[in-house]
This record gives sequence, structure tokens and C-alpha cells, in this order.
Amino acid sequence: MTTSKLVVVILLFVGSLAFVNSLHIPGFVKGKPLRHHLDNIRLPENAALDKCAIEFYFTQIVDHFDPTNKDTWQQRIQLNSKFFNSAVTDQPIIFLMIGGEGPAEQKWVCREDYTYMKLAKKYNALVIQVEHRFFGKSYPYVKNSTMGDMSTSTLRLLTSQQALEDLANFIQNFK
Repeated sequence: MTTSKLVVVILLFVGSLAFVNSLHIPGFVKGKPLRHHLDNIRLPENAALDKCAIEFYFTQIVDHFDPTNKDTWQQRIQLNSKFFNSAVTDQPIIFLMIGGEGPAEQKWVCREDYTYMKLAKKYNALVIQVEHRFFGKSYPYVKNSTMGDMSTSTLRLLTSQQALEDLANFIQNFK
């Protein structure tokens, strides 16, 4: 290959890389954003979304399987009622988002370009996000005012069974 052809190939390759890197490719798989894809992206039209949902705490049971343990804790909940219209139907629709292994961030209940938020708008649904125990601000036991207790004795409460019972308790008692 001659030097001029090699230079052209290299320039085309570098130009292609620059073009691909300049594209804003959304990090979505089947309508759900990829984890952490939008963490550092602030789109001007979505700058006000941080305050679209109200945040409150629900009194939750520490150990659903020990009737002698009467301890409770505060589980973080986020609620977006922007599209909710109970006058439309006598059976209101609620979309319950179950928090995963990370903090419950308002972007999940505020960004209207997410598939489930488009569906919430279509069906006049209330959108609620429940933060998973031991993540974000939802710790059954707290060491000090800012740090959850992650000792072995309390981590025994971090099970899928306890988390499912948290959801069942929230659903039964949410007003």
C-alpha cells in the first residue's frame, strides 16, 4: 500500500471515530436506561426534573419474620403525581417502581422520555418509587445521622425475602 493510500485510510478511520464519539447515543435497552448512563448528563430541557417528585419516608418493619422484633425504620419513597387523575377512572392506576441495588434517584420517576413514564402519561398513572433497604437513604439501622449500619449482624436483614415483605407492607398500608 502506498503512503498516500495509508494516510487516507488512517484519516478516514480517525474521522469515523470522531463522528461516532460526537453522537448522543441514548443508553437504553428495551426502554430502560442503562445503569449510570445519565449520571453526568444534564440536558437543559430536563434541568427542572430534580424537583418533579415529592419525597417522603414510610415507617417500615425491620424484620418481617421475627414477631418479637418491634423495631421500625424509615424507607425512602418518591412519588410523581404529574399525570395522575383519579377522576378519569374509579380504579386509579399506580406504577410502582421497585428500587434496585443503588439509591432511588428522582430521574427514574421524572424523566418523561422513559418508556414507563410515557405509559404513566397515557394511563394517567401515579408513579411511586420505593428505595431498597440498605441502599441510598434507607437503612434499617443507622450508626450515626449519615451512615447506615453495615455490620454483619444487621446485614442478615438484607435478603430478597425481607425486601419483598417491605413491598407487600408498603402496598397494603399506602394511603
